[in-house]
Amino acid sequence: MGCGADQKSSGQKAGPTSYCYRTTFPADAPAGRQDVTELSWEVDEDGTVSGIYNWLPAEKDSRKGTFTGKTESEHIDGFMVHATYTYQQEGTQTEEKINIIVRENQAIVLPDGEFVWVNGVAYPRDATLNDTLKKVDCAEIQSAADRLPNE
Repeated sequence: MGCGADQKSSGQKAGPTSYCYRTTFPADAPAGRQDVTELSWEVDEDGTVSGIYNWLPAEKDSRKGTFTGKTESEHIDGFMVHATYTYQQEGTQTEEKINIIVRENQAIVLPDGEFVWVNGVAYPRDATLNDTLKKVDCAEIQSAADRLPNE
């Protein structure tokens, strides 16, 4: 199944749709190391979402977690996911509400309430948890988790 691929009507019950996003940044670390942020999820037919959201810096403690939520009806430039994100960082478990704005080739992750809609387009406000990730093949997310423990 392709990431974000349309489900075809075949008379059979369609399975979940997968979405995968990843962004890398060169790190101030030994050559070849990168900071990685990854996001992937599946949407069931009823709009229920479950996935992972990980921040994997080359030289710091990582933040790894899962989220569950629901999709919101589509907007002019994509759709929105409202979710509860539970993650571990520096030995502490934290839970917070997040929003994921999904556009054609990117996803923007923001804390709940940290965006503003103007003419049907979502624009992020300044926030500490504010990531823009690029759409990727879902195999990249799986292989990144295997290669980059960063623990």
